[in-house]
Order: sequence, then C-alpha cells, then structure tokens
Amino acid sequence: MALWVCHTSKGDNEDDFINNSHIGIDYGCTIDLADFSTKESFKEEFNDVGADTLWRFYTEPQKGDLVAVPFGESTVRIGEVVGDYRFRPDIGPYHVRPLKWVVQGIPNTEFPPDVRGSLKVEPAFHRIAVNNAEERVVTLMWRGLDDYITQAQALIERLDAEEMDYKRKIIDDLGAARKAMLAGEDTWPKLIEEAFPEEGSPVYWPSIRPLFKWFTKNLDEAQQAVTALWADDDMAPADRIRTFLTLIPDDVLLGGTGSRLRSVAALLMQLGTEYPPYMATNFKPAYAATGYACPSKGADEGETYEHALGFLDKLVERTQALEYKRPADRLEAQSVAWMMNGKRDDPDEDEEGDPEPATPPAHVPDLNALGRDLLLEPQGFLREIEQMLEEKPQVIFQGPPGTGKTYIARKLARALAGADERVRLVQFHPSYAYEDFVQGFRPKLDDGAVGFKMHNGPLVQMAEQAENEARQNPDAKYFLVIDEINRGNIAKVFGELYFLLEYRDQPMRLQYAEEGAKDFSLPENLYIIGTMNTADRSIALVDLALRRRFSFFEFHPNEPPVKGLLERWLRDNAPQMGWVADVVARANEKLNEQLQN
Repeated sequence: MALWVCHTSKGDNEDDFINNSHIGIDYGCTIDLADFSTKESFKEEFNDVGADTLWRFYTEPQKGDLVAVPFGESTVRIGEVVGDYRFRPDIGPYHVRPLKWVVQGIPNTEFPPDVRGSLKVEPAFHRIAVNNAEERVVTLMWRGLDDYITQAQALIERLDAEEMDYKRKIIDDLGAARKAMLAGEDTWPKLIEEAFPEEGSPVYWPSIRPLFKWFTKNLDEAQQAVTALWADDDMAPADRIRTFLTLIPDDVLLGGTGSRLRSVAALLMQLGTEYPPYMATNFKPAYAATGYACPSKGADEGETYEHALGFLDKLVERTQALEYKRPADRLEAQSVAWMMNGKRDDPDEDEEGDPEPATPPAHVPDLNALGRDLLLEPQGFLREIEQMLEEKPQVIFQGPPGTGKTYIARKLARALAGADERVRLVQFHPSYAYEDFVQGFRPKLDDGAVGFKMHNGPLVQMAEQAENEARQNPDAKYFLVIDEINRGNIAKVFGELYFLLEYRDQPMRLQYAEEGAKDFSLPENLYIIGTMNTADRSIALVDLALRRRFSFFEFHPNEPPVKGLLERWLRDNAPQMGWVADVVARANEKLNEQLQN
C-alpha cells in the first residue's frame, strides 16, 4: 500500500472531489493518457512541466492505495483508490481516479511533522516519501474508530439481550417467510410483516406498511421483487437493492433515500448477519463520532448501503486489531453503533451520558415533546420526517381529509425553524398562478395612473430571507408550507421550480426577471412541506415529475401515527368519555364489514 497526496485547487474542485468520489489533475492536458503506450510517446505529444506527474497519476496508483487530499489550510481528507484512471474531457479536471472516501477530515496539525511537510509540497500529485508514513497515517486515520470501539466495550455484556436476540429472531422469521414463498404458499407476505415487531423494530411502520399491502395485493410481482432481493448468488448488495426498487411501483416506497433504504435493508436481513438493518439516524452519528467519511452526495440506496457495510467491516477489522472479541460481524457492529448512539430514534430511550454532537446547532427542536403534545404515536415519526427533509428538502403529507396534515405541517415547521417569522403558509387553489407564487407583474396606482410593478411571490420572498440569514446563521431553517398543493395547476404554478427543486446548487433565470438581474436558485436552508388530500380528484394531476422531487408521508385514520388519536385525547381531557372512542371504533368495524360484503 502506498500513500499519495493530491492537491485540489480552491473552489469547485473541492466539491467535485467530495461529491463525485474521485481525485483529479489536468495541467491543461486535454489528451486521453490511455491512448499512449509509453511515457516517452506521451511526452512527445504533451511536452509540459506536468507531463511526468500526469503519467505517474495514470500508471502508478494501485487499488487499495491511500490518497491524502488537503482541503484549505487546516484539514486533510483520506480516500482509498478503488478504480482505474479515467479521462473526463467534458469538464475539468480532465484526468481522474475514483476513490472511496474513508476519513472525513484530519486536522493538518495532527500529522507527524515530516509527513505534514510532504503534504504541502508540489507537484499536484506525488507519493509521500517518508519512512513508515503509511503505517503512521493509518494509525492516525483510525484513532477515532479505535477510541469508539474501546468505549463500546462497556456495552458488550448487554449486546445480546438488548439488540442481538430480537434481530436473530427476525432473521429466522424471514427465513420461514422465504420457505413459504418457495413452497408456493400465499401466506409469505403476512409472514414477512409478522417478522417485524410493532415496537423496537428496524422498520418504520408508516413507511413500510404500503409495501406490505402491495405484497399482499400483487403476489406475482411482489414475489419477483423479493426473489431478486433474496437471490442465492453472489450479487452485490447494491445491485440487489437497485433491482428490487426497479420492480416496486414508485408510489409504494415513498420518502428519501434513507427512508426507502431502511425498509429494503430490513428485508435483506433474511440473508443473515452480513446484511444488517440500516437507519440513517444510526449511521450518521457513528460516522461523525469516528471520523469515517459520509456517503457521497447524491448516492443512491445501493451506494449508501454498501458505504455503511464498509464502515461496519472496518469497525470489525479494528476490533480484531485491538484484540477485542466483539463486535465480531456486521450485525453485531451495527447493533453496537445503535447502542453507542443511545437509540435516539426511540423517543423513550434517550439516556443520560449520550455523547453530545461535536458542533450542536443553535436551535435543537424537541420533536419528542412535540409528538407527545400532538398525541400522535409513535412519537418518533417526526424524526422520520425530519430525516426525509434532510435527504430531500421538500416533502408532501398526503391522506384523506381530517387527518391533521396541515396542522402537523405547521407545528413541525415551527419546531424545526425555531421562529414564527421563518415559516409561511400558502394555500393553492384553481385560480392560483405562477405570478402569485413565484414572480409577476401586479397593477398599481401611480399618481392616479394605472401601471404595473414587478412583485415577488412568497417563494422568492422566502428564498431571499433564507439566503440572507444563512450568511449570518448557517443553522437557520426556513419553511414554506403549501396547503392543498394538488388543487392548483402545479405545472403552471411551479414553472422553473421543477428544475430548481432538483438542482438547488444551480441558478436559473426566472421568466419575469429584468435584464441584468441575478439568476435565481433555491437556498439549501429553505424547506417545503406540502399537504395533499387523496380524496380529491385533482390528485390525478400530480405527475411523476413532481412525485420524484418530493418525499411523501402518509396520514390515515386507521394507521399510525393518527390511529388511536381520539382515544388518547379523551384519556387526557375527558376520561369519563372514553367509551366514545370504543363506539367510534365499533362503528368503523361495522362499516368495514359492510364494505367487504
């Protein structure tokens, strides 16, 4: 294993390296190095000071080598070479090597002085020629993970009773479901659903319940999808996940990458301990606590899961290097990480002594308290929505009327924003237009004469406020709540927003923008929560292009988190009227019986 240094120019290249998981150099060379068999033949074509460095970049790094990349003056990220040289003529840098980022950032001052000196020198890509540099840097890289494992040993004696026993049972129960499916029995969807307990489960029921319903109603298609996920072959986990998702309708597994992956990873548990469950609220704090790199921006479900598996493998590897016995496999490693994180996804399991985040945000909403105030269960569903918003900063609450979608949207937005002035409510209706929502001309009187004046709608106004405050307070979050989003002509009202919702880092000229005006983009700290009444016929107008840009969260009166709301309210406010909830429940049962008959 060799240790290399690759310098990046300030600005776009840093984001390019991180987001696209590679390093690159160019020296202005727009020639594919793979077209040359020798360095001499290449230098005849490109006789420049950077020729030797480019050829070294092309020929010498091997898979498994480490690359240190200084970012700014203070931080160094570490990546592992995972692929061969590639020529990228479409955009600089032109010559790249794919990496897997493994360490988020090590302060420059923590490197040994002789290694730190080599990090600073040119050329843009070179090997660190210092004795034992590789071993010394590896020790530095995994210092945070080693400390994490050592701290985790205090939890090991509780590992089986608290985490492993019920997960082993889930694996066994999913195995029974697979046997039933292979035997041609129609009970396998129900057996899968029953494998996951209602409480303390790796699945989040509001997200996965539509998938279980689809299994039951579409046995043939569902069996094809699940068979692909559980195939008896050497298919990579990412390929299993991608294949499964292509066989599932888009409206069955809603939400962002983390929400969908949580459901699919839970099903993967049938394959054994090498396929642990996934929860972003488990892995993100573990990455932060150990210094392990996060998945690249835009990683799909498959890439995100394999990145998590890489972290668990490294955790097991370092456990063995430290001569500890456990965690000994991926499932144990995932369980240890869950315990180290204090089970923050369970509102009743927050314990004293949980590690504080390194840089706590200025405003930390108490979503557990809000869930209790709203009388909705499980209270952790608010964290699920918060996670959706972090993955994709726009979400739609959908369900029949009377399920509290707008009320919850406003309460949640206020809690996450931390201030009333950072939240704005807009209601769509058939006469609502682009000029009302985004930007347009409005009539005005000027000295008795009627004229027109450019007017910014609530979207642009909120975007400007969010962008302005973000310069002073990067943690400030703004929320635009769109009530009855499907009652307007969405394609007409949104206009350029279709593009801007998906590409928030790319500005675009608005159709009413004046000559010379700055292009418009949606700031990262502006979030959108829409509500959609599924009983309204206008839901048919919501096209796939919009659905792809939003996460979706379901609210139904007979399913959590709304189920049992009347009973809980009566219990707290009018306990002598508790019988009313029983009467309503019995009436609903009778109605369902009539509908089934």
